[in-house]
Amino acid sequence: ACRVANRGGAITILEPGTSLLARRCRFTVNSASESGGAVAIGHGGRGLIEESRFLRNRAKVGAGLLVLGHGGPRKEELVLTRVELRSCHFEGNRARTEGGAIQLYRRSRLKVTGTRFEANVSGCLGGAIAIFNDGEDKEGESAAARFDSEDGMELYAAELIDCGFHKNEAGPSPNAEPKDRFGFGGAICAIGPGRIDLTDCRLGGNRAGAYAGAI
Repeated sequence: ACRVANRGGAITILEPGTSLLARRCRFTVNSASESGGAVAIGHGGRGLIEESRFLRNRAKVGAGLLVLGHGGPRKEELVLTRVELRSCHFEGNRARTEGGAIQLYRRSRLKVTGTRFEANVSGCLGGAIAIFNDGEDKEGESAAARFDSEDGMELYAAELIDCGFHKNEAGPSPNAEPKDRFGFGGAICAIGPGRIDLTDCRLGGNRAGAYAGAI
């Protein structure tokens, strides 16, 4: 178990051209005060994680894994982050706000195959996976418009194949007072321009405090 101040409780990859290969690893009870309770990969980093388990990790967002893209005012500053997960298991991870298991943010690509998400919890968005793009870069230009015109690529893209989502939760307890009932996407929540593809996935018993018990 590890604790760090900001991102990536166990592993942090935040440099273009840097890559992570993790095979048959266990990430257990790691935490970060902000994002990526166990692993944070961003700013053009690459990651391949196989046959690994993420158990009871904690963070504000992305309690198991943070995938962070990067934008800027010039095209050469637009950096794509790519992560692939194969035959992994995320269980009992808890984020205070978004992405109980995984947070995908800005210009990034995530491919997940044969992976289980069970009993992960977020305080508001995406009990298992939260995908977010604010649609603006630091100069205020519409990021969605720029990507459409320059390279035809979405800000984010997530491909999920043969994955299971069971008993994940977004939002407070169902016993909370009506005024406190919020939470979106018990399994998956996506906000902003991008694309999600699901193939042969199973979603059951997920819960959201307000809207979309599954997606």
